[in-house]
Amino acid sequence: MIKDVGGLSKQGSDNKNDEKPPRNMLFNIRLLLPYLWPKSNWTLKLRVVGCFGALVLKRVTTLFVPLINKQIVDSLTPASGARTFRWDLIIVHAALFFIENSVLETMHGLLWISIEQATSHEAQAKLYEKLLNLSLRFHIGRKTGEVLRVMDRGTSSITQVLK
Repeated sequence: MIKDVGGLSKQGSDNKNDEKPPRNMLFNIRLLLPYLWPKSNWTLKLRVVGCFGALVLKRVTTLFVPLINKQIVDSLTPASGARTFRWDLIIVHAALFFIENSVLETMHGLLWISIEQATSHEAQAKLYEKLLNLSLRFHIGRKTGEVLRVMDRGTSSITQVLK
């Protein structure tokens, strides 16, 4: 049995939290999914689909950029004695790189802003409603400012998880 030093070992650790991160992640996704897919706002649903589409296209272009880079390098190696410089591949490489890092990133960011704002607004509204429905005894015994600060941190962490 290998001793767990600082949580770095993979075998034989007696840590009971080894199986919890996937469960916690699935729980968080299940908890946050209704905020991402609102029931009444169809424009926000279109933005979610567009944001997901931009993300998929960005991943696809990320796959093709190194492949085209390989073809450019391969065209410069003398296979049959004659080197050919492929301007077309360089233009395609530059275009894909530009689309990946500028166009799709900007499109994703612009679509995501409204999703992020609607999600944080809905979560904050539910949290404030929950806070206001607590008893007077709770508000007298607790520091409401600290609770509001924790709530603000919680909603900002929700937006970080969703990004």
